[in-house]
Amino acid sequence: MILSDPAYGGTLRTTNGRLLRYDSIECMAAAVLTDSVPPRRIRAASVVEHEAAHRTLDAARAVYLYSPALQSPMGLGLSAHADSAQALRTRGLGEGLLLGWAQVLERVDLVWFQGRLDAAGHAKLPATKH
Repeated sequence: MILSDPAYGGTLRTTNGRLLRYDSIECMAAAVLTDSVPPRRIRAASVVEHEAAHRTLDAARAVYLYSPALQSPMGLGLSAHADSAQALRTRGLGEGLLLGWAQVLERVDLVWFQGRLDAAGHAKLPATKH
C-alpha cells in the first residue's frame, strides 16, 4: 500500500507473519473491530509517530490525539504520539482529546459503525517487543 501521508498509518503483523499496512489509524482500528484481523491473530501492532514519520510506536502504548483540526487520510483526525506531552504540543491551542487504543476503537466504532461493534472486546493488543 502507498501511504498518502507519512505522518499517519499503522501496521499489523499476524501470527502467521503476514504484514498488513494501513493508511490511517482509523483503518487499522476498523480492521480489528470488524474481525478482518481478529485480535487473537495479531502478533504485533504499531503506528506511525506523527512528529517523526520514520519511527513507529507500539500501538498498545501510544498516546492518540483526536483533533478535528488534523487531516488524517480517512478523515477521523487521529494521530499517534510517544507521550501525552507530545500529543498536547501537536494539539496546541486547538481542541482535541487524548485517547488510548481502547478509546480509539470506541471512536471508530461510534463514527463509522454507529456503536454496533464490540470495541471493548477488541481492545487488547499484544505489546510489541523491541
